[in-house]
Amino acid sequence: MEEIPTAKALFQQQFPQLMNSEVPDGVIQRQLVHLMRSETTSEDSQTQLGAEFCLRCFISQQIEQTCSELARRFGEMGGFNQIDLLPFVLDDFELLPRSTPKTDTNYESLANKILRTFNPERGQLSTWTARLVKSHPELNRFLWDCGVHLQSDWSILNNYHPKQLERLLTEVYNYSSILAQKSGEILDSYQTVYLSDRLQKNRSRSRCQPPSPEQLNRIIADLEEKGFNNYTPDDLLEELESLAEFIRRSRQPQREPLLDNTPQETIDETEGEMGEFLQRYRQLLLTQLDQAILHVLNDRLSSFKKRKPPKDKIFIQALQLYCLSQPMSEIARKVGLQKQYQVTRLLQLITLRQDIQKRLLVILKEQVIQLARYYTNPTQLECLEQAVAAEIDRIIAEAERETMSFNCSRESLFNRRLCRLIESHYQP
Repeated sequence: MEEIPTAKALFQQQFPQLMNSEVPDGVIQRQLVHLMRSETTSEDSQTQLGAEFCLRCFISQQIEQTCSELARRFGEMGGFNQIDLLPFVLDDFELLPRSTPKTDTNYESLANKILRTFNPERGQLSTWTARLVKSHPELNRFLWDCGVHLQSDWSILNNYHPKQLERLLTEVYNYSSILAQKSGEILDSYQTVYLSDRLQKNRSRSRCQPPSPEQLNRIIADLEEKGFNNYTPDDLLEELESLAEFIRRSRQPQREPLLDNTPQETIDETEGEMGEFLQRYRQLLLTQLDQAILHVLNDRLSSFKKRKPPKDKIFIQALQLYCLSQPMSEIARKVGLQKQYQVTRLLQLITLRQDIQKRLLVILKEQVIQLARYYTNPTQLECLEQAVAAEIDRIIAEAERETMSFNCSRESLFNRRLCRLIESHYQP
């Protein structure tokens, strides 16, 4: 950690009253955002730069705190710590202002995205930072592979009944019946458009993405038919995010903060019954995938050992080289085969994946259905068997696409688990 003189000087100049009294974070954030986004002359550019650096320092602290909270809650189960999470979200290579020209026009750091999208009139910067950290695609991909699933706003809204939302808003948040009913209608219109699209596109098991501009306009049109006018896409998006936050907070058990300065807005997205089920399901999937891989590999080795001459050792050696991303021609040379196609026949990767898929489907279906009885209602339960099969299909398809590519990578979930087990269970 190092001090940034520009930020320190600006902060002391703008908030001298902090020496004698406390100033609410919201007041400070609004002032800094105003300075950063205001039109400035060349003489005032240092003020704008200092305000931006102050906000970025705060954002970095909140990112670190959010990662610490995730590691504390799920690190032991997922086998990761805070240091493993930070590179995904502390992705500023240099502390440069947003106005600095980018060498890669497709790249935007998380801190820049937070600064660009934060609205100080709608909430706290700590809340917004925690939300974007937890919805970060690369971070979520890593957590997913560790058996942790963070539920997005859109997944929460998909699984909450409008009437249930109305009761929550009136009983917990003291909404008037009129405002609560309006929020219920907003959720109903959202589900009418968003869920219908997901079902039609067969994406029921993919991660929920924010509504597209076209979807937002259709939701607005549906609301207008109900008599709710004057919504813009931005207003509607913020309203939906707020409703998801209300639901998420209602699922959070009361607890003492770890530290006095721990923000109450850092909400754990996996809390609540469905979040707990998804977390347990993902861990079960990884465990049973490993068991299915080991079962099929042992069957293969037993079969190869009975051949004359035995081929069990050459099979494992070829798989180990495959996991090292060696091309088939090189594998053939190292295991003593004449042609590349002989390696293909030996490994039979397509059949191997299919056998593992069948084995996994058999052992996973029953366990997931049993697990889900504790968390889901009967309607959701009816869809689980099909959803489990679709998830396994996705895992296998990802491995197949990777095998057919020219970069020889072994980064898919299936290949990573396969190669890890080969390394730990089968020595040459």
